[in-house]
Amino acid sequence: MQGGVVKKLIFLIMFGAFVAAAFPAELRILGGGTFSRSTEPLRGVSIPEMYGQAASLTGLSVGGGIAFSLVRNVALEVDCLYLQKGITVKTYSSFDDTFLGSHALRVNELNFPVLVRFSIWPGTGPYLLGGGEFAFVLTQGPKNVDYGLIFGVGFRKQIRTIALSIEGRYHLGLQDISTDATMIRGMTRSAVILFGFSL
Repeated sequence: MQGGVVKKLIFLIMFGAFVAAAFPAELRILGGGTFSRSTEPLRGVSIPEMYGQAASLTGLSVGGGIAFSLVRNVALEVDCLYLQKGITVKTYSSFDDTFLGSHALRVNELNFPVLVRFSIWPGTGPYLLGGGEFAFVLTQGPKNVDYGLIFGVGFRKQIRTIALSIEGRYHLGLQDISTDATMIRGMTRSAVILFGFSL
Protein backbone atom coordinates (compact mmCIF):
# COMPACT_ATOMS: atom_id res chain seq x y z
CA MET A 1 0.00 0.00 0.00
CA GLN A 2 1.49 3.36 -1.02
CA GLY A 3 2.40 5.90 1.66
CA GLY A 4 0.14 8.60 0.22
CA VAL A 5 -2.83 6.24 0.21
CA VAL A 6 -2.20 5.32 3.86
CA LYS A 7 -2.14 9.00 4.87
CA LYS A 8 -5.39 9.71 3.01
CA LEU A 9 -7.05 6.67 4.56
CA ILE A 10 -5.96 7.67 8.07
CA PHE A 11 -7.21 11.22 7.48
CA LEU A 12 -10.60 10.00 6.27
CA ILE A 13 -10.97 7.64 9.22
CA MET A 14 -10.09 10.44 11.66
CA PHE A 15 -12.51 12.77 9.91
CA GLY A 16 -15.17 10.07 10.15
CA ALA A 17 -14.50 9.73 13.87
CA PHE A 18 -14.97 13.49 14.30
CA VAL A 19 -18.26 13.45 12.37
CA ALA A 20 -19.49 10.43 14.33
CA ALA A 21 -18.70 12.24 17.58
CA ALA A 22 -20.47 15.43 16.48
CA PHE A 23 -23.61 13.76 15.09
CA PRO A 24 -25.68 10.70 16.05
CA ALA A 25 -23.84 8.16 13.93
CA GLU A 26 -22.09 4.82 14.09
CA LEU A 27 -18.36 4.66 13.33
CA ARG A 28 -17.23 1.40 11.71
CA ILE A 29 -13.75 -0.09 11.31
CA LEU A 30 -13.71 -2.67 8.50
CA GLY A 31 -11.26 -5.25 7.23
CA GLY A 32 -11.30 -8.42 5.20
CA GLY A 33 -10.60 -9.94 1.81
CA THR A 34 -11.72 -9.73 -1.80
CA PHE A 35 -12.18 -12.42 -4.43
CA SER A 36 -12.43 -10.90 -7.90
CA ARG A 37 -12.11 -11.56 -11.62
CA SER A 38 -12.72 -9.73 -14.90
CA THR A 39 -15.67 -10.31 -17.22
CA GLU A 40 -13.70 -10.87 -20.43
CA PRO A 41 -10.67 -12.94 -21.60
CA LEU A 42 -7.11 -11.80 -21.14
CA ARG A 43 -5.58 -9.21 -23.42
CA GLY A 44 -1.99 -9.64 -24.57
CA VAL A 45 0.35 -10.97 -27.23
CA SER A 46 -0.07 -14.69 -27.76
CA ILE A 47 3.01 -16.92 -27.47
CA PRO A 48 2.97 -20.21 -29.41
CA GLU A 49 4.67 -22.15 -26.59
CA MET A 50 2.20 -21.17 -23.87
CA TYR A 51 -1.22 -19.73 -23.15
CA GLY A 52 -2.86 -18.02 -20.19
CA GLN A 53 -6.20 -18.40 -18.45
CA ALA A 54 -7.80 -15.91 -16.07
CA ALA A 55 -8.80 -17.04 -12.58
CA SER A 56 -10.06 -15.27 -9.49
CA LEU A 57 -7.68 -13.15 -7.41
CA THR A 58 -7.59 -12.85 -3.63
CA GLY A 59 -6.91 -9.34 -2.33
CA LEU A 60 -7.21 -7.01 0.63
CA SER A 61 -10.00 -4.71 1.77
CA VAL A 62 -9.49 -2.38 4.73
CA GLY A 63 -10.89 0.96 5.90
CA GLY A 64 -13.81 2.41 7.76
CA GLY A 65 -17.23 3.94 7.47
CA ILE A 66 -19.99 5.98 9.05
CA ALA A 67 -23.62 4.85 9.34
CA PHE A 68 -26.38 7.38 9.96
CA SER A 69 -29.73 6.17 11.25
CA LEU A 70 -32.57 7.27 8.93
CA VAL A 71 -35.63 5.57 10.37
CA ARG A 72 -36.17 2.52 12.53
CA ASN A 73 -33.96 -0.35 11.32
CA VAL A 74 -32.72 1.63 8.27
CA ALA A 75 -29.34 3.37 8.05
CA LEU A 76 -27.31 5.17 5.40
CA GLU A 77 -23.68 4.03 5.39
CA VAL A 78 -20.74 5.73 3.66
CA ASP A 79 -17.44 3.80 3.63
CA CYS A 80 -13.88 4.48 2.55
CA LEU A 81 -11.92 1.33 1.68
CA TYR A 82 -8.55 0.45 0.22
CA LEU A 83 -9.71 -2.38 -2.03
CA GLN A 84 -7.77 -4.71 -4.32
CA LYS A 85 -9.39 -6.10 -7.46
CA GLY A 86 -7.95 -7.90 -10.48
CA ILE A 87 -7.28 -11.40 -11.74
CA THR A 88 -4.84 -14.28 -11.41
CA VAL A 89 -3.20 -15.41 -14.67
CA LYS A 90 -2.47 -19.13 -14.86
CA THR A 91 0.01 -20.12 -17.57
CA TYR A 92 -0.02 -23.51 -19.35
CA SER A 93 2.14 -25.18 -21.98
CA SER A 94 0.57 -25.20 -25.45
CA PHE A 95 2.05 -28.62 -26.16
CA ASP A 96 0.73 -30.74 -23.30
CA ASP A 97 -1.31 -28.34 -21.11
CA THR A 98 1.24 -28.57 -18.30
CA PHE A 99 0.72 -25.91 -15.63
CA LEU A 100 3.70 -23.53 -15.70
CA GLY A 101 2.81 -21.05 -12.97
CA SER A 102 0.60 -18.13 -12.02
CA HIS A 103 0.89 -14.46 -11.13
CA ALA A 104 -1.44 -11.76 -9.85
CA LEU A 105 -2.54 -8.72 -11.84
CA ARG A 106 -3.95 -6.24 -9.32
CA VAL A 107 -6.04 -3.11 -9.63
CA ASN A 108 -5.81 -1.15 -6.37
CA GLU A 109 -8.61 1.29 -5.59
CA LEU A 110 -9.59 3.89 -3.02
CA ASN A 111 -13.21 2.85 -2.91
CA PHE A 112 -16.23 4.79 -1.59
CA PRO A 113 -19.37 2.64 -1.17
CA VAL A 114 -22.65 4.44 -0.37
CA LEU A 115 -25.12 1.91 1.02
CA VAL A 116 -28.57 1.63 2.53
CA ARG A 117 -28.58 -0.92 5.36
CA PHE A 118 -31.81 -2.58 6.49
CA SER A 119 -31.74 -4.49 9.78
CA ILE A 120 -34.27 -7.27 10.17
CA TRP A 121 -34.68 -6.23 13.81
CA PRO A 122 -32.80 -3.88 16.18
CA GLY A 123 -29.62 -4.96 17.94
CA THR A 124 -28.27 -8.45 17.31
CA GLY A 125 -29.47 -9.98 14.05
CA PRO A 126 -29.08 -10.18 10.27
CA TYR A 127 -29.25 -7.25 7.85
CA LEU A 128 -29.37 -6.50 4.13
CA LEU A 129 -27.51 -3.77 2.28
CA GLY A 130 -27.35 -2.31 -1.20
CA GLY A 131 -26.15 0.74 -3.06
CA GLY A 132 -23.34 1.94 -5.28
CA GLU A 133 -19.61 2.52 -5.29
CA PHE A 134 -17.26 5.14 -6.71
CA ALA A 135 -13.52 4.56 -6.68
CA PHE A 136 -10.25 6.19 -7.63
CA VAL A 137 -8.03 3.67 -9.46
CA LEU A 138 -4.53 3.81 -7.93
CA THR A 139 -2.93 1.35 -10.36
CA GLN A 140 -1.46 2.92 -13.50
CA GLY A 141 -3.77 2.52 -16.47
CA PRO A 142 -6.08 4.35 -18.90
CA LYS A 143 -8.93 4.69 -16.40
CA ASN A 144 -8.66 6.80 -13.24
CA VAL A 145 -12.09 5.96 -11.81
CA ASP A 146 -14.25 2.91 -11.33
CA TYR A 147 -17.90 2.58 -10.32
CA GLY A 148 -20.57 -0.05 -9.86
CA LEU A 149 -23.35 -1.52 -7.74
CA ILE A 150 -23.12 -3.35 -4.42
CA PHE A 151 -25.44 -5.92 -2.83
CA GLY A 152 -24.85 -7.77 0.41
CA VAL A 153 -25.97 -9.46 3.61
CA GLY A 154 -24.51 -9.45 7.10
CA PHE A 155 -24.93 -10.40 10.71
CA ARG A 156 -24.43 -8.04 13.65
CA LYS A 157 -23.77 -8.90 17.30
CA GLN A 158 -24.55 -6.06 19.71
CA ILE A 159 -22.43 -6.04 22.89
CA ARG A 160 -23.53 -3.07 25.02
CA THR A 161 -22.26 0.06 23.24
CA ILE A 162 -20.20 -1.74 20.59
CA ALA A 163 -21.09 -4.15 17.81
CA LEU A 164 -19.23 -6.86 15.91
CA SER A 165 -20.29 -7.82 12.41
CA ILE A 166 -19.49 -10.01 9.46
CA GLU A 167 -20.87 -9.31 6.01
CA GLY A 168 -20.58 -10.45 2.43
CA ARG A 169 -20.75 -7.92 -0.41
CA TYR A 170 -20.94 -8.45 -4.15
CA HIS A 171 -19.41 -5.61 -6.18
CA LEU A 172 -20.83 -5.46 -9.71
CA GLY A 173 -18.40 -3.26 -11.66
CA LEU A 174 -19.88 -1.10 -14.43
CA GLN A 175 -16.66 0.54 -15.67
CA ASP A 176 -14.41 -1.10 -18.28
CA ILE A 177 -10.98 -0.87 -16.63
CA SER A 178 -9.10 -2.52 -19.50
CA THR A 179 -5.38 -1.89 -19.43
CA ASP A 180 -2.72 -3.24 -21.77
CA ALA A 181 -0.14 -2.93 -18.98
CA THR A 182 -1.87 -5.59 -16.87
CA MET A 183 -3.77 -7.48 -19.61
CA ILE A 184 -6.93 -7.03 -17.52
CA ARG A 185 -9.92 -6.63 -19.76
CA GLY A 186 -13.52 -5.68 -19.16
CA MET A 187 -15.31 -5.00 -15.88
CA THR A 188 -14.66 -6.60 -12.51
CA ARG A 189 -16.87 -8.80 -10.38
CA SER A 190 -15.80 -9.01 -6.75
CA ALA A 191 -16.99 -10.86 -3.67
CA VAL A 192 -15.88 -9.07 -0.49
CA ILE A 193 -15.92 -10.52 3.04
CA LEU A 194 -15.68 -7.85 5.73
CA PHE A 195 -15.36 -8.06 9.50
CA GLY A 196 -16.52 -4.95 11.32
CA PHE A 197 -16.10 -3.27 14.67
CA SER A 198 -18.61 -0.49 15.39
CA LEU A 199 -18.78 2.23 18.02
